[in-house]
Amino acid sequence: MVTLVLSLSCAAHGEDIVGPGDSLYMERATNLLQEAVEAGDNLATARAQLALAEHMFSRGLWAETAAHAELGLAAAQLAEDETLLPELEHLLARALLRLERAAEATELYLSLLDRAERTGDNDLAARASLSLSSLQGRAGDLQAARTFAESALELTSALNEPDLRARVLINLARIEYLQDGLESAGHRIAEANTIAPELLADETRSSLLMAELSLAAFDENIDQALAIARRAVAVAENIDSVFFQAFSLSELGRILCRSGESDQAIARFEEAAILFEQSDAPIEQSETLSALARCLGAAQRYEEAFGRVEQSRSLLQEAHSRQRSESMQASLAAFQSERQLRELARLADEERDLRIRVSEQQLRISLMVLGMLLLGSMAGVLWMRNRSIAGQRAAQQKLEQTRIDLLARTSHEIRNPAQGLIGLLERESSVDPQRAQNPDHQSALAAARMIQHLANDYLDVSLLEQGRLRLSTDARCHLLELVEHVRQLARSFLGEAMPNLNVSTASDLPEWIHADADRLMQVLLNLVVNASRYGGREDIDLVLDRTEDGDSLVIRVEDRGPGLGDVGDWLFDPYTRGETGPGKSRASGLGLSISARIVEAMGGHMQAGNRDRGGARFEIRLPLRPAKAPTAEHAGGPAAVQGLPLKCGRVLVVDDDRFARTGILAVLDSLGCERFEAADWPSMQSVIEQHDPSLVLLDRQLFDEDGLELARRLREQDQRHGRPRRRIVMVSGTERPPDVGNEVLDDWLTKPVTRARMQTLLKASPMD
Repeated sequence: MVTLVLSLSCAAHGEDIVGPGDSLYMERATNLLQEAVEAGDNLATARAQLALAEHMFSRGLWAETAAHAELGLAAAQLAEDETLLPELEHLLARALLRLERAAEATELYLSLLDRAERTGDNDLAARASLSLSSLQGRAGDLQAARTFAESALELTSALNEPDLRARVLINLARIEYLQDGLESAGHRIAEANTIAPELLADETRSSLLMAELSLAAFDENIDQALAIARRAVAVAENIDSVFFQAFSLSELGRILCRSGESDQAIARFEEAAILFEQSDAPIEQSETLSALARCLGAAQRYEEAFGRVEQSRSLLQEAHSRQRSESMQASLAAFQSERQLRELARLADEERDLRIRVSEQQLRISLMVLGMLLLGSMAGVLWMRNRSIAGQRAAQQKLEQTRIDLLARTSHEIRNPAQGLIGLLERESSVDPQRAQNPDHQSALAAARMIQHLANDYLDVSLLEQGRLRLSTDARCHLLELVEHVRQLARSFLGEAMPNLNVSTASDLPEWIHADADRLMQVLLNLVVNASRYGGREDIDLVLDRTEDGDSLVIRVEDRGPGLGDVGDWLFDPYTRGETGPGKSRASGLGLSISARIVEAMGGHMQAGNRDRGGARFEIRLPLRPAKAPTAEHAGGPAAVQGLPLKCGRVLVVDDDRFARTGILAVLDSLGCERFEAADWPSMQSVIEQHDPSLVLLDRQLFDEDGLELARRLREQDQRHGRPRRRIVMVSGTERPPDVGNEVLDDWLTKPVTRARMQTLLKASPMD
C-alpha cells in the first residue's frame, strides 16, 4: 500500500523538476540572481528566483522552494509581468503542499483554477484540477478528489496533452483503488497504457510502470508481479533514467525475495543500490540496503545483513547532513537576495523623495506607506524563516527517532534467531557432555552468545537514548560475589582465551553497598572482556578501592597490552571504533559508550588512560553507599534459588517466530519438561483445552496481536471455567515496560531464554 500511494501521488503532482545537484549550479544561479538584482531588472530577478525555486524543489528543500517562489512573485509583480505568475504560484503551491500547509496550497490552486476558467486556459485548468484532486485525497475527502480528477480528465479530452492525461489516469487509479479496489484501479492503469509510450515523458512512463508494478504486488500473484517487474527493468534500460532503473531492480529484488529466490534477489538489490548511488538518491539507497539486509537475514547470512544495516544507517545520516548543508546554502542565497532587494528599495525611496519634495504632505504619506510595507515585509521574512527552522528541527527529530527505532528493531530481530541457536546448542550440551567439549560446538555456542551480546548492546543504546534505561538505586550489591560473577562470566564468554584475572580489594571497603548489581556487573564484564581482547594473554588487574575522603568507590581494570595511544573523547563515542588490528574483535563497538553512560546514570563517571608501564587503564568512580546485609527473609535471588528442586510440569510455548519457538522448546527438552507449542490464539486455545499446561511462555508480539491482550484473555477464560490460576510469563525481545504490572503476568523474560535462566525461573516458582 505504501509503494502504491507514493508512486501514484508523485504522478498526481506532476513531473518533479530535475535540476543539477552540485554546488556549481548553485553558484551560477546565485550569481545570476545577484546580477539581476544589482541591475534593478525585476523580470530577470523573478526568472532567477524561479530557477532557484525549481532547483530547491528537485532537492527536496520545500521551505527554501517556498521562500524563493514568494520572492519571485514579488519581483514579477514589481515588473508588472503576468507571464511568470502562474508558474511561480504553481511551484509555490507544490512546496506548500510538501510542507503540510495544505490550506494555503488549496487556496493557491483554487486561485489558479479561477484564473484558468476566466482566461479559458484549459491546460492550466486541468493541471490545477489534478493538483486539487491530490490535495483532497490527502485530506481524506476521496469523493471531492474524484470530482476534481474526473474534471481534469474531461478537460484533457479536448487537449492534445497525452502526458497530462496519463498522469490524471494514474491519479484516478489511486483514488479508485482506495474507493473500489484493485479491479477499478486496474482499468484506469490499463487505459493509461493505451497511450503510445513515445508520447509520454520518461517520468510519466516511470510512474505508470511503478503503479502497475505496485498493483500487481498487492494481487499476491508472484508470477504476474515478477513478469511486470522484469518488464519494468527492461523498459528502464531504454529510458535515460538511472533512478527508475534502480527502482525497478529494487522492486524486482523484493518480489524475488518473497518468492524464495534469495540469491537472485540479493544480486538485484546490489545493482539497485549502486544505481541509486549514481543517481544521488541516498534515502532510496538506504531503503534498498535495508530490504537487502532483511533478505540476507532470511537467507541466514546474518553478518552480511548486519553490515548492510550499518551501511543503511550511515547513508541516512549522510543524507540528513547534506540536506542541512544545502539548506544553509539556500538560506544564504535568499538572505543575500533579500538584502540587495532592500538596498535597491532604499535607493528607489530616496529618488522618489527627491521627486515629491514639492509637496510636503505627499512626502509624509509616502513615508508612512513605505514604513508599513517594510514592516510587513520584514514580518513576512521572519515568519518564513521561523517556519523553515521549525521544519528543519522537526525533520532532525524525526530522523533521530528513526535511528533509535532502528536500533530497537535491530535488537528485537537479532534476538529471535539467537534464541533458536542458544536453545538448540545448550540442549545438545546437556544431552551429550562429550559434544559439549567439542571445539566446534563451543565455537558455535560462543557465536550465538556473541549475537545475544550484540542484541543487548543495541537494546541498551536505544533505551539510553530514550531515557528509559532503568537502574535499581536501592538494591544491595555484595562486592566479592560481584567480582566472582564477573570472573565466571568472562571465562564462560572467552573460554580458553581468558587470561589470569588478579583481583585486589581494599580491606576497608564495606561488604555490601547500595548499587544495581546487574548493571555494574555488565560494566565490569565489558571492561574485562575488552582488556582480554586488546591486551593479549597477559594478566588483567581488577582493583577495588576507595578515595581518600572515603565517599567514592574506585574500580580500576588494567591490562598489559599496547595501550590506547592518543586517548580522546572519541573513545566513548558509540559510533566510533579505534584501530584494533585485523581479526581482533567482532563486537559492536558500543560497549564502552554503554558502560560510560550506565556509570553516569549511577551517579559516577568513567575515564580511560595508559599505564606508566604499558597497557590500558579504565577507572570508575561511584558514590560509596554502604548497605546492611539482607536478612534471612529477604535473602532470595539466584543463590537461594540454586538450592531449590527443579519441578517442570506441562509448559506451553506460544511464539509466531519459528527460530525463537524452537530454541525455547530445546531448552525445555534439556530440562525434561513436557512441552507444547502454539503460534497464535486459536492453536493456543486448543492446547490449553487438551492438556491444561500450568506454565505458559507467551511472546509479546504475535503477528498483529499483543501478547499482553492475549494474557488478559487467557486469565478471563480461566476464571470463567473455574480453572486454577496458571503461571503466565511474557517472553520479549525488549525489557519490561514500567507500566506493566503483575495483575496479569507472573514474570517477564528477555530473549534469548537460556537453560540457566529457565532453571532459575522454574526453581523460583516450582509448578505442580
